[in-house]
Amino acid sequence: MESSKKQNNNALFLACAVILVIVFLVLTIMGFISRYGFTQPMADGEELIIERAMLTEAYLPQADSLPIEGQTQPPAVTVTEVAEMVQPITELPPAAVNNERTREGRLFFVQAVSDGRLALQSTVVPITYSNQQPLSATINILLAGPPAEMANRGFLTMIPEGSQLIWARVEDGTAILNFNENFRFNTFGRDGYEAELRQIVYTATEFATVERVQFLIESERVDFLTEGISIAEPLSRQSFR
Repeated sequence: MESSKKQNNNALFLACAVILVIVFLVLTIMGFISRYGFTQPMADGEELIIERAMLTEAYLPQADSLPIEGQTQPPAVTVTEVAEMVQPITELPPAAVNNERTREGRLFFVQAVSDGRLALQSTVVPITYSNQQPLSATINILLAGPPAEMANRGFLTMIPEGSQLIWARVEDGTAILNFNENFRFNTFGRDGYEAELRQIVYTATEFATVERVQFLIESERVDFLTEGISIAEPLSRQSFR
């Protein structure tokens, strides 16, 4: 009986020893994998081995980036400073837009009639404008003289050569037109002065917003163009009747 008991103890001891050996081997294998790397099966059956040293290098500073004793390190850059150094992306300028517009405008010229008088005549022409106001564009075309077709029919302009419109604006029904000095000198005498004013006034008052015209010469109000022809006050179509 004692021999049987002794055998049982030996078997129990042997089993415990085997279990301890197995546990030791498992722990050893796990420690080796944890220290030197691990394997991950890939789709094609191969194994992707990620070395522990590679993981460590990705997160630890390199030797040449470590501070050296006695060496001055540059100041740290804040997130705000980085944002200020980054240049914002500016929008590209929009493509040039053709904003030209065209309207029909009535221009007034003169024509000599059988009794020698200068009769006012009109024609409708296309007026193209973009940066200019329609009124300025219309007056500038008038200053250029009658189109060739009208000139062939005897249409004339009494506006002095070299006359230029400096600027124009409309205030409360009055078109204020500022001309250069050339506008003051008409070689056709009194009839020429009156005709040039009529051409301007009748053309400008074709606009619904214009009832009268105030003439300026080089931004100054002038009393007379010539004796008896006053431009001190605004002129309307009724001024010539």
